[in-house]
Amino acid sequence: MKTVKEWLETLPEPYRTQALENAIKSKLDDSSPDFGSAVIMGFIWEKSPQGWDYWNKIFIRASNEEFRKPTHNLYGWIPVSERLPEESDADENGMCWLLINKKKQHFRIGKLLGRKNTM
Repeated sequence: MKTVKEWLETLPEPYRTQALENAIKSKLDDSSPDFGSAVIMGFIWEKSPQGWDYWNKIFIRASNEEFRKPTHNLYGWIPVSERLPEESDADENGMCWLLINKKKQHFRIGKLLGRKNTM
C-alpha cells in the first residue's frame, strides 16, 4: 500500500506541487489504499489556496484515470486529449494504445510521429 505522499506524487504538474504544498505534513506518511483516499486525507480542500471546487475537479479527473501514465502493454492507453504519444510510450514492437473518442486504437508509434516505418 502506498503512502499519502506517494499517491500525491502520481499527479502531473502543477497539481503535484500544489497538493504537496497543501498537505498536512503529519499525514504524508500515512498509508492509503488508493488515490481518492489519499487526496481526501492529505489536506483540507476548502482551506487550500485553490479551494474545494478546484480539488474536487482534480479528484474527479484522477478518479476517471485522466492522469494515468501510459504503460508498455496492451492494457495501457494514452488519452490523446492530454498529449501526443512519444517514442517512450511504445512497446518493444513500436506499438502503443491510444484512446480516441472513447475508442481504444492500436498504432505503430513511428507512423504517428511522422517517421518512416522501419519494420
